[in-house]
Amino acid sequence: MTQIEGYDARDTIQALGEYGISVRTFGGDGDIEDYFIAGFNSPADGCPYGTVAHSEDESLCGLGTDMDMGMSSTWRVDDNGHLEVSATMLMGGDEFDMEMDEMTCNMMADSMWEIGHMSHYSVETNVNWLENENACELEMAQKMKVILNDEGLVIHSLHPIMAQEIGMSEESCMVGIEWTGGLTLVGSNPNALTESEMSALDALLDRCPDPIPEDAVVWECELQVRLDSLPDLSEQSFNDSISEHPGYPEWCGRIVPDNLALDDSEPSLPPAEEMYGLYTEWGFWARSETHWMDSYFDQDWCSDNPDGVWDENYGMCVVPVDCPTEADSQLLYEECLPWQWARYHWSGDYLYIGMPSDRWM
Repeated sequence: MTQIEGYDARDTIQALGEYGISVRTFGGDGDIEDYFIAGFNSPADGCPYGTVAHSEDESLCGLGTDMDMGMSSTWRVDDNGHLEVSATMLMGGDEFDMEMDEMTCNMMADSMWEIGHMSHYSVETNVNWLENENACELEMAQKMKVILNDEGLVIHSLHPIMAQEIGMSEESCMVGIEWTGGLTLVGSNPNALTESEMSALDALLDRCPDPIPEDAVVWECELQVRLDSLPDLSEQSFNDSISEHPGYPEWCGRIVPDNLALDDSEPSLPPAEEMYGLYTEWGFWARSETHWMDSYFDQDWCSDNPDGVWDENYGMCVVPVDCPTEADSQLLYEECLPWQWARYHWSGDYLYIGMPSDRWM
């Protein structure tokens, strides 16, 4: 059962009907199978629309071939002990309804980012155009935390979800109890859940993390890459690099505490001379502890700037940072910046910088 903000288990089932409860198996081979329950409301109903009876268990219903869109799901546990659920969808080929080409593939990928909330910190997406198959392959991997005990299972997004996003995708929180192979006879509805099963689901839903209020100030994170780790300063090189990054810190998207202050812990920043940056619609921007540079500014601008020095290696103008940075093991403070505070995490070729979401207000 997927959490819907403000709904308990009974409300969810009443709202979603036979689609409110599903059966998920995590196979030992890494495959995930999802099923709906046949005759959830009444035995005469059979399988929900768009599903067909399982060949080995007619009480379960899987997506029909005309509805699955070539989708498959897998799972694994990453090096940090987090559950990673990956879904792959293949669009194109002989059995796909519309003609697919590389340009359409890229356009659909952009739409998926906007509609599917796929830019969330817990979600990584990849889009691959398969030339030999004339098909577009979309891959989405979600990092999640798992709570498993005798009461049941809670799986929720590794990073916080804003209140308005709860229930809009499986990035939020899912709960489950053990599937025993059938529903229980209760009163006039032979396929209802018992009160104890409802209570168990409600108790599990209570363990879902509280959503972040819509108006909360949170850490908005950006991913910077060490420039000297890239083969060249192209958008493709940057994108290839970030596809390998180890994952956003868990504090990304969390509420910024009041009364921030540096402590006596040692900074854990990259070497002062190393340039880390990101690719924007205007090109590369990067900075070290003492300098910044931006490919938007050309050599003529650099010559007119008394503090600028043209760097032939990067092909950019290097300019000193206006004010020094103070840091501890987590926070950065720069008095001359409008928002002054930032949070960071350094991991080899990657530097994660979080800034308050209200910094431009």
